[in-house]
Amino acid sequence: MDALLVAIVVWLSSNFNLPATSDLPRVQFTSASKMSSLLYTGIAEQEQAEIVSSQSQSDVMSLYSNQSKTIYLLDGWSGRKSSAPSTGWASPV
Repeated sequence: MDALLVAIVVWLSSNFNLPATSDLPRVQFTSASKMSSLLYTGIAEQEQAEIVSSQSQSDVMSLYSNQSKTIYLLDGWSGRKSSAPSTGWASPV
């Protein structure tokens, strides 16, 4: 996984004029419910529950947490499903 992360860092650095870094993020696979919880962190619990219960299925496949420097991927994510984007970056957690 580190080789892939290094390749992504090099690509981002060269294509978006960003500084390259050796401080790689962690990658963690997680459940849909945990993903929803991470996505709505900071929203009041009652409002969060209403939002989550009104959704039939979340389109979010990945999140990045600035706080923990972790990329969260939905359990079972492989990046191979052509009908979905390979990343579903949402606002920082």
